[in-house]
Amino acid sequence: MYRWQVVVSVWLHWLLLLAHAGLCPDAASMSRLPPTCQWLAKVCVDQNVYVLYDNKYNPRHELFQHVPRLKLDNISADYYGYGDVWGTHFSHPEPLLRPATGGEETRELAHPQFSRCTIPLIIYASRLYMYGHFFTNTVASIHVMQQSGLLDRRLSIVIDTFGMQLERFQRFLLAPFTPFDVTTLSHLSSRQPYERPESYNPDGQHGRCFWNLLACQFNANTSGHLPKTLDSPLWSTGQTILQHYRHKLPPIDPEFANNSKLRVLIAVLPRRSKLRALVNQDQVWSWCTKFKPPAGVKDWHGTSCLLHEFGHDLLSDLAYSSQADVLLGVHSESLFNAFFMPEHSSVIEIRPLNYTGRLSNQYMKDMSAGDGHSIFWWGVNVVNPAHSAPSTLELQKRGAPHTWPRERHTFIRLMALQYLLERIALTRNDKQRYMTFRDKHENYINDMLDKLNDTARHHRHLRHLQQRQQQPPEQ
Repeated sequence: MYRWQVVVSVWLHWLLLLAHAGLCPDAASMSRLPPTCQWLAKVCVDQNVYVLYDNKYNPRHELFQHVPRLKLDNISADYYGYGDVWGTHFSHPEPLLRPATGGEETRELAHPQFSRCTIPLIIYASRLYMYGHFFTNTVASIHVMQQSGLLDRRLSIVIDTFGMQLERFQRFLLAPFTPFDVTTLSHLSSRQPYERPESYNPDGQHGRCFWNLLACQFNANTSGHLPKTLDSPLWSTGQTILQHYRHKLPPIDPEFANNSKLRVLIAVLPRRSKLRALVNQDQVWSWCTKFKPPAGVKDWHGTSCLLHEFGHDLLSDLAYSSQADVLLGVHSESLFNAFFMPEHSSVIEIRPLNYTGRLSNQYMKDMSAGDGHSIFWWGVNVVNPAHSAPSTLELQKRGAPHTWPRERHTFIRLMALQYLLERIALTRNDKQRYMTFRDKHENYINDMLDKLNDTARHHRHLRHLQQRQQQPPEQ
């Protein structure tokens, strides 16, 4: 009996070793890194400091070359729960890298045990705590890099947060791109016992020293340094996330699940919201349920309309977005749920009074076009002062004044929505039909029904994006 126990024990041990080996990333994949990433060898992390053990980084060794730097370019750091309305963001300081010395304070640094299996991917993300920035600049870039073979999916994802905790949405969005839990640099580099069980790496322990480590920065310019592997990287990212969670999605309202109807998801905030509320949301819902299409629409079976507060239940957000034909709402991070919708669905963006120009176009207008029109963008600018009211911040003269127009409460005229939804009903998911409306400037109006034409500016923007994408990666 004892012999069989030994055999079983050895067999289980080998199974564990094989499973562990299967979770070890391939270090060879780091040979084609974009210029936004930097590889380090024989390194420990200690309280957010990188300690280097390679002789070429040791000034006292004959093989010394230089002490490397992690140069961060345009990484804007923000605070947990603040957003950008307070104007508190700042340029991320350059991380400290130093050679190991003979005076290390801890046993782990004095006698390092370098893991050959765990390879951390340290992320420096610009506007980390803003959903839209994080989705487009960080998550989508990681997806593209994995699809291009630049990143191994088995890397341990670690985010620099300045000691703050992660938001729920960050773990939620990144989970499909790693088999491990996501952790923070503060936790990874903390002086915990090596034996402490951990779920963010294949070793399962609190190791802080690695044969290989990767540090990457993600900002608005990152996509320009990546291969153009995907025609619609943002939509592809959204669908990858959706597929990962599909088996966990909760049931939705049966009426909204009826795909014979035009399903319109209306993004709203709490009725007593201090910022950016759609004042007449109930009126918009009532109009939507009674919407009559224009002549020429075939196989019409009516609309199914739903008011939805995004952000409370991320799985519910996914479930409803994945079934929607149209997402309608005031400019906000909620509209990024459009990339979880079926391809060539529509998003109607309502822009508050005086919120126009480059920043407003960046999200979502130019983004949907730069994504190959994976989602059809329709917009309406509020121009009537009577249809706008200041937010609490503006009334109290608090926060960053340049954000006040974006945060204003908005009343949207139903005739403007009628104009756009009629064209959406004629378009459905027909890209050629959408482009016809777009070329006639019928996809972008103000609430007085004036067509808004900025096609020339948009073409310049697209040419700039294409030029960046065609540039070969720097060596």
